[in-house]
Amino acid sequence: MAVSLAAVIGLWVSGCAGTSAEWRTATEIAPSPTPSATPVPTATTPPPSVSPDKLVMSVDGIGPYKLGVSTAPALVAAGQLTPPDPYFPDVCTGIATALGTQEYSGRFTLYFKDDLLIAIVTAAPDVTSPSGAHVGLPASQIERIYGSRVVSSDGYGGIKVYTVTVDDRRLILHTDTSTTITTMFVQKGEVPVLTPHDGPAC
Repeated sequence: MAVSLAAVIGLWVSGCAGTSAEWRTATEIAPSPTPSATPVPTATTPPPSVSPDKLVMSVDGIGPYKLGVSTAPALVAAGQLTPPDPYFPDVCTGIATALGTQEYSGRFTLYFKDDLLIAIVTAAPDVTSPSGAHVGLPASQIERIYGSRVVSSDGYGGIKVYTVTVDDRRLILHTDTSTTITTMFVQKGEVPVLTPHDGPAC
């Protein structure tokens, strides 16, 4: 089952030098600041079956991928990460993307800044938050799950954005133009190091 991400989420934060850089595959390196329209992540084969308890993504990360702790070299050495590729290297410094491997293959894309993991993005419906939110869930369920902890806002192009903040980390879910959650990601930083609409704020 191919897994893809919508490129537009609609938080109005500037991206790379004012360039609108959309999410892309980890192997696609842009030769110029021109945005890529390719959604990510894309699995060429169905993701492997994994015990549900290994697919819980919190604001701290998932499995061996820990926000603000894990580094790209250590994950690659452990066989848990594809080799990172620069993200818009002509305009962004130190930003790279990579894919999970083994049981996490095809489920999400990881974003690194200066080799430190700063965000994990998924469109895989079997990846859930600790409270049970996941891609494919009706958006009406998000406020029931999180209550006053979640902040909802209108995004670009008629989508809805739902944000849960825990200390300096965020869980963000969004819809496309329907009423279903289509993307879920976690990131470290009160001011997003990764902006949903523009890509990394480099």
